[in-house]
Formats: sequence, structure tokens, C-alpha cells
Amino acid sequence: MLSSISSSDLKPHWARCWVALLTMVLVTLSSYEWWLKFNSYTPSIESNKDLWSYYRAQVQNNPNALVILGASRAQLGLHIETIQNAYPDKEVVELTINGQAPMATLQSLADDQTFNGQVWLSIVAQSLEPIYWDMQAANNDFFNNKSSLYRRFDAYVTAWIRSKFRFFSPELSLRKIIEGWFGAGVFPRPFYVVGHLDLSKSGDYSKVDTQVLRRHFVEQKRQNYVDQPPMSVEIWRRQVNKMMRYVNQIRSRGGDVILIRMPTDHGHWALDEQAYPKELYWDLISQQNDIQTIHFKDWPALSHFNLPDSSHLDQKDAMVYTQNLLKVFNYH
Repeated sequence: MLSSISSSDLKPHWARCWVALLTMVLVTLSSYEWWLKFNSYTPSIESNKDLWSYYRAQVQNNPNALVILGASRAQLGLHIETIQNAYPDKEVVELTINGQAPMATLQSLADDQTFNGQVWLSIVAQSLEPIYWDMQAANNDFFNNKSSLYRRFDAYVTAWIRSKFRFFSPELSLRKIIEGWFGAGVFPRPFYVVGHLDLSKSGDYSKVDTQVLRRHFVEQKRQNYVDQPPMSVEIWRRQVNKMMRYVNQIRSRGGDVILIRMPTDHGHWALDEQAYPKELYWDLISQQNDIQTIHFKDWPALSHFNLPDSSHLDQKDAMVYTQNLLKVFNYH
């Protein structure tokens, strides 16, 4: 006579299977995470418009906001923890975007009647070129028209989780692992730039051939100046006046703006100076406008750093540079 099996008899069996499967997954991920740590990988996140909007929302109705605007030089060179420790009563918020001039975000903050905080605006003379003015407009349009509390919160939680585990690094996606393995026969190497939860970045240039990288950045800048010749001083004056209108809008509500020119070297600065001579461009801002400007060439404490790729500070120098910058602020 056939015996019957009840559903209650199956439950312990399937429960053990699920526990065993979960244990295997956790052991595998833990082993993978340990192996990545042993091989010098670091947790890293990749920003998107939702995460950027999360931080953009933090500066509204916040008179204690200290907002960092700029591109990659500010991301890698301004050490957020050092700034926060120096100004414990401030809420330091990074709104930098890699490779994009920040003027559209300055304009957005000026037009936002709820913003009355302080802005550290990291720019070069080229940032004010009319063709580059709207580079960050897409992020601001997204924040104003598509962002929502849920999307921002979801983006932050997702980024927070990713910031805790190396295997979530954007350089270790399945596609990149497969391409690396079947293309060059190697596992992807640790990328020298790491993205942090606060939108700042740090660069460990010991992980890369700096001579190759330096040649790349200098040649890229040389070609950029060929493709996009510098604006005339007359256009520059108009663009500075445009910037100052937005600066004064922020000031009228009790906020402030400080202009910062981050360092370049190894041929990069020579190209910058040839295209936009400091005396004809940058110096006109401080001479003709009531605004605090800090140019690295005016301060030995800010100009003695070695930039491995000619354009960005190494992570070992970012904290010292920021400390020196804060001393310059206090001197002013």
C-alpha cells in the first residue's frame, strides 16, 4: 500500500534547502569581498541624476549649507571631511559633476529663492565660455522637473549600500569582467579613482602609469583649445557680469560665493596661461568685482603640489591642500 506524503513533511526539507542556498550565497559573496580587499580594491559608487538631486535638495531652506560646485578637480582636490571639521556648524554638500563646468548650477541656486547658503565655486576662465555655460543644466532640469522624494531617497539608500561593498564597484560589473577576461585574459584591475557616497572622489595615482595619463591630459587640453579657441576679453567681461548677477542674487538673500582656481601643472598650466592669461582674465574678476577669489598661483601654499596627471591632486595631497586652502581663507 502506497504511503502518502503531506505538505507538512515537505516544509522542513525546503526550509533546509533555502537555508543552505542562502548560506552558500553569503559565503561566496564574503569570500569574493575578502579577495577584492586583499587585492587592493576599494568600495566605489557611480553618481546619477537621482543621487545628485538628493544632495541638491539638502541645500534648500538651509542657511548652513556650504556647497561645493565644480568638476573633477574639486571632486578630487577638496577634502570634504577636512572642510566639515573646520566648519562644524556648516553642512558641506558637494554638487560637482565630472567633466562639466558648474555655471548652470550656480544659476540654478541663484534662481532658487530657498537657497541662502555659501558656495565655493571651482572654475577656470574657460568655464565661463558661452558654449560651456549650460553643461550642468541637465542635472538641474532633472531636479526641478523629474526628481521626487522617493527617487532621491531610493538613490541614496542604493548608493549607501554600494559604498559598503567592493563587489558593487562600477568597474566590476559583469559586462566589464567578461570583457576583461575574454578580451585581455585578465580580471579588471582596481581603478585609480574612487567615487564616494558624498559625491567627492579620491585618486590613488600609484595604481596607474602617470606619464601616460599626463600625456593624455595635456594633449587633450591642447586639442581642446584648438577646437574651442578662447573667447575675447570683451566676451569674458560680459560673461563675468552674467556670473556676478547670479552671485549677487545669492548674496541678496544672505548667502555668499567664493571663487577658487584649482591647480594645474606639467604643461597643462602653460596651455591654460597661453589660452587665458591670468592677468587678462582671472585677475579682472577680483579687480573689478567685490568677490573673494583664490587662485593657486597667488599662494605658494597652494601651488607647490605635484599633480600626477597634470590636472588633479592625488588623494595623499588632497587633505593637505584643503588645509592650506582653509588657511588662505582665514588670511583673507
